[in-house]
Amino acid sequence: MANAAADVLAQNGYATLTTRAVAREAGVSQPTVMHYFTARGLLLTEAMGLLCDRIVDEVEALSAGLASAAESAPAMLDHLWDGMKSPAGVAIGQVWCAAWSNPELSPVVADFDRRHVDATLEAMRRVYPPDVDAGRLAAFVELALATLKGTLLLRPVVGPAELDERWAIVRPPLAQAAADVLDDAGAPSRRRI
Repeated sequence: MANAAADVLAQNGYATLTTRAVAREAGVSQPTVMHYFTARGLLLTEAMGLLCDRIVDEVEALSAGLASAAESAPAMLDHLWDGMKSPAGVAIGQVWCAAWSNPELSPVVADFDRRHVDATLEAMRRVYPPDVDAGRLAAFVELALATLKGTLLLRPVVGPAELDERWAIVRPPLAQAAADVLDDAGAPSRRRI
């Protein structure tokens, strides 16, 4: 049933994640779902956990197929953007927004966010050289993911077509930031503003 909950969330968004919708997706009765998930928060926690697992698996698979940091950062950025604007990414964005007015969602979103950042950072570590400055790489990953999330949150305001135009504007500076991290590999650490 947790897979059904993740599928409902990913396909139809946060507002549609109900025990009735999950029961329909899982092919079981609504009371059966309610027996295992006594509150909507539990259902959401399971769904977000599974979506996070799926996203982490995708990030890991992508990094395994990349040969070098020079090609990895732009490919990873494009992959992350595609995931962000997918139905599952939009649903996760809806949950982030809902957490503003529903504090019970904050721990669920925080767990998802930490796992997503950690998985992305680990994927980048695999393809960057070992002498890359770990702090700069971590800062780049935080910057990239924050930019992706912020751009996604424009979707209800600007629509999907303009959203891609906005991504096209912010992608080059992010790709340059990734290249700067690579260029500094092997150089003595230095503080930049």
